[in-house]
Amino acid sequence: MEESNLTPAFFDYIPKQSHALIQSIDLSEVQIIVSKPRKTKLGDFKVKKSWFSESLTITINQNLSKKLFLLTLLHEIAHYLVYKKYRAKVKAHGPEWKEQFNKLCQSALQIKDLFTLNEIQALKTHLTRTKSSFCYDIELFKIFSPSTKSDELYLEELPINTAFEYQSRRFLKLKTRRTRVLCLEEKTQKKYLISKASLVKNL
Repeated sequence: MEESNLTPAFFDYIPKQSHALIQSIDLSEVQIIVSKPRKTKLGDFKVKKSWFSESLTITINQNLSKKLFLLTLLHEIAHYLVYKKYRAKVKAHGPEWKEQFNKLCQSALQIKDLFTLNEIQALKTHLTRTKSSFCYDIELFKIFSPSTKSDELYLEELPINTAFEYQSRRFLKLKTRRTRVLCLEEKTQKKYLISKASLVKNL
């Protein structure tokens, strides 16, 4: 078994059943950081180079549910493993990354009592049409990141021409696109593209 550079406190962010899986991966060359919540991404993998060194970093948002944190971690670990093998010679979410991410998720799916039947089905469906972000797979995102507030719902669920509040601003839902929704901010009359998986308040 390869050694991980992760601290015991880090493992509080993922389900206990998945600890052995993460510990089995050689993460000695990458720094993994739990980040403050970010509105535009759940996590990322970055490479910083200088003329004499290279640093690899994975960041994951701290406010994710344990299972979504795990899936996001596997997503970014797949980037790390692909980079180690191919460097920057392949596309970020190309077939090499999809194959590696699929392998990691299949290993997670074999863990007893980690996922419910609904979660297993959602993840298997996601793996047949893997997207660059879980935010773009609205059904999977809803299952692994359910709203905990009674007055919130996903933007995708609102009818067209419905007013809503998002990040303390009022918008009007105009048109749904593939992964985002074209919305009009009432105060400025400016248009914005907002993720279909965003939690909003219906007005």
